[in-house]
Amino acid sequence: FFSSLRVFIKSINFREWLRARQEEANARICALYVDALCKADVNFWMKDKSEIEIVDFLIKIRGLLRSSSGPYHLSPLQQSLLRAQIDALIKKLPDDLQQTLLIT
Repeated sequence: FFSSLRVFIKSINFREWLRARQEEANARICALYVDALCKADVNFWMKDKSEIEIVDFLIKIRGLLRSSSGPYHLSPLQQSLLRAQIDALIKKLPDDLQQTLLIT
């Protein structure tokens, strides 16, 4: 059994199988990450965060929305939910910072 396993691990088939499994796992992790972001209560999360942390989080969410390629495949509903999260984040920031973030 172990000799067969050793041969499989050294084969091209194993490399392709492993690559496919890694892609599947990464896609699943990304999907769970996006789902968690969509369902997150950002108002509760923001209570003890500084402006810098809020803006950093906002930039990360905007990056997800802008990335058309890569592991994040967003449905229209997810895009809408993430935009709502961005709006909620921006509304909790000072007016001058809101204006800056709305422009960019």
